[in-house]
Amino acid sequence: MPAIGSVTKADDDFVVEAEMEGASARELNRAFLSALRKVEKRTTLRAEWTSDDGTVEKFVDYALKATIKN
Repeated sequence: MPAIGSVTKADDDFVVEAEMEGASARELNRAFLSALRKVEKRTTLRAEWTSDDGTVEKFVDYALKATIKN
């Protein structure tokens, strides 16, 4: 399923808000970062993924930095 969302510019960064479905936040993060790096190799991604159960996983590039369970 393709992502549904928006992109806005904030200073020198872009903010992407989207709804995506996948097996895990790790897999979605990896796929999204890989797609961005096909366009710009120096892309850095700081991402926050929220699952249906309210669990939030925060990533910097490919590395998981925090998991917050609600």
